[in-house]
Amino acid sequence: MSDACQTIHRHRLPPNRFERGKRIRPGIKRTLAFAVLLFFAARLAGAQDETATAQFADGGFFVGPLRSISAGEIRVADRAAPIAAANLMRLDFQGRRREPALRASLIQLVNGDRIVAGLTSMSDEAVVALWKSHPDWPPVRIPSETIAGLLMAAPSDALERAHWFAQVFGRRPKSDVVLLLNGDRAAGDLLAFDQANLKLAQGGKPLQIETARIRGIAFNSALSSMPAVKKPRIHVTLADGSQLTGSGVSRERGGPLRFTTAFGSPLEVPLSAVSSIRFLDGRTTYLSDLAPLSARATGFFGSSERIPLARDRNVLGGPLVVRGTEYPLGLGTRSQSRIEFDLAGRYRHFQAIGALDDLAEGKGSVRFIVERDGSRIFESGLVTGTNAPLAIGPLDITGTRRLALIVDYGELADINDWADWCDAVVIR
Repeated sequence: MSDACQTIHRHRLPPNRFERGKRIRPGIKRTLAFAVLLFFAARLAGAQDETATAQFADGGFFVGPLRSISAGEIRVADRAAPIAAANLMRLDFQGRRREPALRASLIQLVNGDRIVAGLTSMSDEAVVALWKSHPDWPPVRIPSETIAGLLMAAPSDALERAHWFAQVFGRRPKSDVVLLLNGDRAAGDLLAFDQANLKLAQGGKPLQIETARIRGIAFNSALSSMPAVKKPRIHVTLADGSQLTGSGVSRERGGPLRFTTAFGSPLEVPLSAVSSIRFLDGRTTYLSDLAPLSARATGFFGSSERIPLARDRNVLGGPLVVRGTEYPLGLGTRSQSRIEFDLAGRYRHFQAIGALDDLAEGKGSVRFIVERDGSRIFESGLVTGTNAPLAIGPLDITGTRRLALIVDYGELADINDWADWCDAVVIR
């Protein structure tokens, strides 16, 4: 399969200021000058540190300039002792909003990670991606088998982008599938593509399709794989919308954030480009990282069926998007559903954000329910597709063996009830 994807990767004091009135001795002048130099040196050093909000696993918060990060701890200003990374849930950087690049494509990886990209070429072994929003960054090499597919010129509108995700990545095809803008699909073996054309083999016969007519490409899932990531892991969200899981994180004061991606490539990014960092293997465990004991959905007329767990995506295959905000981690489901986890009494608290996904387009209505060992410990009121995200918890689950997340019907059976448990975590 030959393919190509280019992507992204002195202040001067006023004259005579010190000469007004009584003359100042030279020693005092030197002291004042030294103090001014220290002040501006501190300002310059501060400019190298990004202000972060640290959310702790115990529910506490701390806001301050981030000094450094290592695999085991972080250091922030005004706090003498380091913070153990295991006690952190996440870091959020202030004033960092998603800035979609124009005409950007999205490379979607098998584990749900994605990179905002521009399009160029690909070999059988790897895609070499240039960052669309940061053309000065060095390119990143992505092994072909770790790629689930890509969207061409993904729309900047969150809802429209979610629909495209669902159409392209909502299935796990056993061949390469090209989705055209008019809704048609073409399946076969992807041979090559560039900015002008894509070549697909169907039954040994070549088929050429203009790239401008393509919405997205889903790669053959039978050829997909992702290596295990060394722990402790992090999940990094960039301001351009890219999302990457990695390990071996570090950052020296004033330097870039360094880590090894899930697909094995080392990466360096300026901290100014980072929106958030989630810590995955400390006291906080995301439920999308756990295998459920069971996951079932019951139709409005009574039929019950096992459903695949939608990890870090909505139930139709798109990203978890609520009122225009994308949540990188969580569970997607629908009414009426029940998802159970065996926690073996290891955790103390559960919390999540419950909402109807933007795919519902403002419609739908559900109730979110949480049970521990068969006893109900939380039930929301009616949640509709226009409600703001609902903060659930932290709920005490000390000693709980079986945790059940339930989405019940609202007012109109199960119509448009695309429900999300965003940032659903259990905490030791």
